[in-house]
Amino acid sequence: MILKTTNSSKCIVFVHPPRSSGTSIEHCLLLGRLVPDAQKHLNARQIRETLGEEAWEDAYKFGLIRSPWERVASWYVTEETPYRSYNIHSGNSMMEFLSRYKSAPWEHGLQCCDYLNEELDYIIRYEDREAGIQEVNKHLKVFGLSIDPSVKKRANKKNQQDLLYYDDNSLAWIAENFKG
Repeated sequence: MILKTTNSSKCIVFVHPPRSSGTSIEHCLLLGRLVPDAQKHLNARQIRETLGEEAWEDAYKFGLIRSPWERVASWYVTEETPYRSYNIHSGNSMMEFLSRYKSAPWEHGLQCCDYLNEELDYIIRYEDREAGIQEVNKHLKVFGLSIDPSVKKRANKKNQQDLLYYDDNSLAWIAENFKG
């Protein structure tokens, strides 16, 4: 996401890997609006190419990272399409879900590192989200913006018990597919 601000010639770049709490951050930065899916999950290199070198170098750039086990569990329990047709809501086991998993057309990778493929000023760790957001807010203050860490726009209603969904085969799949 590229956010051009009115009170500065600089822009803000937010790199949003899917299932990483990025929709909540977009919601705060865009004052309740959301980025359309086709533009939501661009990787850092795609954003850099869109902006151009000078604007990229001048921008404040941040992104998110989340453990693969938590991200995949989030996909597994989400009620969103297209995943709902073959995840827990259709009665499939985690391994059945993983064997059918395909990235949505608007996604540009599987791992967070597929999205964070350029140097950024800061990366928020999902597991320490509040502290990361506080750090980013120090930089957003000059733009007159802030992120409220209590906003969780798409929190799963289902109790996400992460490792309880996995068996030996699905754990091996995650280890193999998230090596990078």
